[in-house]
Amino acid sequence: MVLVNEDELADRCNSLRNLSFGKSDRFIHKEQGWNFRISNLQAAIGVAQLERLDQFIRKKREIGLLYGKLLKDCPHIQLPLVRTQAVENIFWIYGVVLNNESVGNAKEIMRKLSEKNIGTRPSFTQCTCNLRYMMSIENQNYLIRFLKI
Repeated sequence: MVLVNEDELADRCNSLRNLSFGKSDRFIHKEQGWNFRISNLQAAIGVAQLERLDQFIRKKREIGLLYGKLLKDCPHIQLPLVRTQAVENIFWIYGVVLNNESVGNAKEIMRKLSEKNIGTRPSFTQCTCNLRYMMSIENQNYLIRFLKI
């Protein structure tokens, strides 16, 4: 479900979610679209969930702040920011960064945490390292150099 406040953007989203059929020539696609139409029932569930969004965010922030309090003295991890000048974290996930290789590699640490029934998973790879993204760039004849920071 996408919520927008601009008619032009709403039209583009509707086109993309419905296979980007052409307006005059239905089966001429000017860009790649998807079959992301949802049923009335799915839409109703989405609207009901949106009505509870503030409650969900409050709970996620409460949990995120608790994790921060419990982990603040751990010297080997970098905790997520609670807020910046522009945004406040809603902690939809609580991602930490390992600061120091001396504590072991991420897979080993995840295995040890799993033995203590603490669930973890690797985080997302930045999109510029994603093979599909790089193939798309290559097909567009872009020349991009990726810098590791």
